[in-house]
Amino acid sequence: MKLKRRSSWSWAIAALLVSAVVTGCGDDVSRGDVAVAASPTNETPDAGEPMTSSEPTTTPSDDRGAGGTQSEPTLRTDTTDGPSPAVVPGAGGGVPAGAGGMNDGAGGSLAAGGTTSGAGGTASGSGGAGKGGAPDSGGDSIPLPEGSREFEHIVNLVNADAVPEIEALLRSDQVVEGLPTASRMFYEYYLDEYDFLIVLTDHDVENAVAVAAFDAVYRPARAATGDVRPVDWRLSHGSERLRGVIGGIATSGAPPLEHEFVHYWAAHLDPSLGFGTDSQTDYGSHWGVTSVYGQLGGFDAASMACATPAGAVPPDCEPEANGRFVYTFSSFTPYVNRFVDYAPLELYLMGLIPPAEVPESFVRLEGASFADATVDGNTVSIEADGTSTIEMSDILGLHGEVPLEPESDRHFKAAFVVVSAEPVPDDMLAKVSEWQEVFGNYVESDTIFQSFETRTGGRATLDTRLGRRRTPADPIPEPPEPELCSVTEQNCDEGLACYGSMARQCSVPGTLGEGEACEYNTDCLPGLGCPNRLSACAPYCDPFEDTATRSCAELCPGNYVRLVDDTDTTVGAYCLP
Repeated sequence: MKLKRRSSWSWAIAALLVSAVVTGCGDDVSRGDVAVAASPTNETPDAGEPMTSSEPTTTPSDDRGAGGTQSEPTLRTDTTDGPSPAVVPGAGGGVPAGAGGMNDGAGGSLAAGGTTSGAGGTASGSGGAGKGGAPDSGGDSIPLPEGSREFEHIVNLVNADAVPEIEALLRSDQVVEGLPTASRMFYEYYLDEYDFLIVLTDHDVENAVAVAAFDAVYRPARAATGDVRPVDWRLSHGSERLRGVIGGIATSGAPPLEHEFVHYWAAHLDPSLGFGTDSQTDYGSHWGVTSVYGQLGGFDAASMACATPAGAVPPDCEPEANGRFVYTFSSFTPYVNRFVDYAPLELYLMGLIPPAEVPESFVRLEGASFADATVDGNTVSIEADGTSTIEMSDILGLHGEVPLEPESDRHFKAAFVVVSAEPVPDDMLAKVSEWQEVFGNYVESDTIFQSFETRTGGRATLDTRLGRRRTPADPIPEPPEPELCSVTEQNCDEGLACYGSMARQCSVPGTLGEGEACEYNTDCLPGLGCPNRLSACAPYCDPFEDTATRSCAELCPGNYVRLVDDTDTTVGAYCLP
């Protein structure tokens, strides 16, 4: 969900408040089965099931970068960095930190006389100082599009066709989830070695509702985190490894990357717990008016005080004349606190700490509206009916426990890509390169923008420097086709159930029984779906074999509707009441 309300706070805070998020690919991938057949012989495609999801598979095992520890982060180093030597005409591209070759097909390879410090040559070998080639970006590399170039560990890809896609994402009106045009373009020239792509536009976006937005590309269903439906857009993005993309604007201050990144893991817990809303607003995948106090919002419980009597703290507050209470807090919003590290609950959902290191409970304001809050300097005052608590034990009881990630899976890699219709000038690329250096923890930051590693307390790392380009010998990424399960056989892994028709996906099952009102397939128990025409959970049945365990002939003879995929092939059926 992206928030449209801006704040009149200071510039730094204002930059936070306009940030919002596309959290994964939304619920559309699991809406109820659409079928209008009135008899078992009519077959109609399920128009409400886009082909986007797959049965969860193991994340590819690959090198995620230098190891981090659960300690205070230290700045990353690159042993090949150093003072850039004089430019050598025709010498090959070197590491990103060096002077580098021009990127319209940079000169000879390292073996042909290039230096690891990046002395550069143009495609013609005439020499000339470029800004930072990628490692081994020599004559064997696939040339970048006309006008494109690498610049100090980032890349500017010039392609007017990819620009509207980023604009649509930031306006929250994109048709296709993620940034598939930009991603596919990137993987034409770079190896499939990135977990995340940070794609920035070089201009302000009219009617944008966010300065940055996240979309998941590949995320299996995981009960413990609340990700009940899988996401798999890898085929359209041209990558086997890519987990998610961030779209943003490069024209102002550093975008809220720490905030956007954690959206891969949070906050997707069941709404019944009480996160993400107040009396007037649904903040989507954010913490709302609760005491989580993380990058995704929430207040600091330690700063909570009573307005009456002054200086008192709950539960010693006294009601105002209208019978409600006024509470004061240090600065916060319900959807982003960019100046804080990841909260324990966020770290837990990322698999970086055990539940024992998360507070036993969280305070929630009841009957409060943040839109009516009063801001006085760094103090926020909010009126509410009172408070309640969200117990960590209730989260565990509803979702189960998130397993700790092994050390080998705590290191990620991302690329910064500026996509534009025309070549971007040096000053803007230099600014984006500085963001890259900070977010990858290569340089210290004295602003609210900090590295991913810092925000995790050193528990995970992120390599943000651009890797080498593809050569003709490097294979083109071959992302897998989304795997489709069977609603009749219910052949998903333990703890998951199969739902849908066109996009038959293994998801975390719901709790609603047959005949109960539903909105999404995953609201229903295993073996039941939520047909749009019924808006109630109905049994899936097998229209093929009369002797099958869940045969339509046995469950609902002559009173069922077939489900078909996009090729008009029958994939199952559901019983009518």
